[in-house]
Amino acid sequence: MNCQKAQDCMRQYLDGSISDHDLEEFIKHIKSCPACYGDLEIYYVMDMAQNYLKDESEESYNICQLLETDMQNKLVKMHRKRRLRHVLLGAFIIFAGVIGWTIFLLAGYL
Repeated sequence: MNCQKAQDCMRQYLDGSISDHDLEEFIKHIKSCPACYGDLEIYYVMDMAQNYLKDESEESYNICQLLETDMQNKLVKMHRKRRLRHVLLGAFIIFAGVIGWTIFLLAGYL
């Protein structure tokens, strides 16, 4: 992913509407590009400040650590979704194989 594409993905990342494929590429780029990381940090701080003002809590935040945690959590969630899709696909293949084998065996008896 290049810097322009990363800039285009920042709002989607912050909104949580970025696709899994783009998320992986985006975070890989952000971790290797100090300029884009700095821009994301600014946008993230602005979003956190807005949420902080709405929340009106007395709690203080380590914004940099929250950004790192957010990126890690989103990657973990993406990997879990991907793993679940693979498990469901495997279960479907096994089920289809059992059904196919059963039909094959029954066809031999007819």
